Amino acid sequence: MSAFLKNLWAVAQVAGCYVVIVFGQALWKLGINKIRVPDEPFSSFVWKYITSWYFLTGAAAYIVATAIWIYILSKYDFNLVYPMNSIGYIFAIFLSLVIFHESIPFNRYIGIIVIIFGIILLSIK
Repeated sequence: MSAFLKNLWAVAQVAGCYVVIVFGQALWKLGINKIRVPDEPFSSFVWKYITSWYFLTGAAAYIVATAIWIYILSKYDFNLVYPMNSIGYIFAIFLSLVIFHESIPFNRYIGIIVIIFGIILLSIK
């Protein structure tokens, strides 16, 4: 397998890992939005939140993503894969639009383009 294809495969694996991470974080945010009552003291909210399926499923996603990340680190150079963590920002912005219906400023779209360009540059050996 050529170096470029191997690096592209690394990108795909890191992307998969970050899909799982961002999914977990989105579940945490959804849980906070749905469970927390305005003006409720944080201390009474915590137990209700950490025993919710939102939190527990998000935590499970983190455990899975950590296992994937350990596998990735065992296969590729750290200086190749670690900067690719920025791909998580792309997924987070997508979920911000789709799930949370947040408005995204134009400069963040420019940032996504820069991130994609950077990942392509990382993939070239």
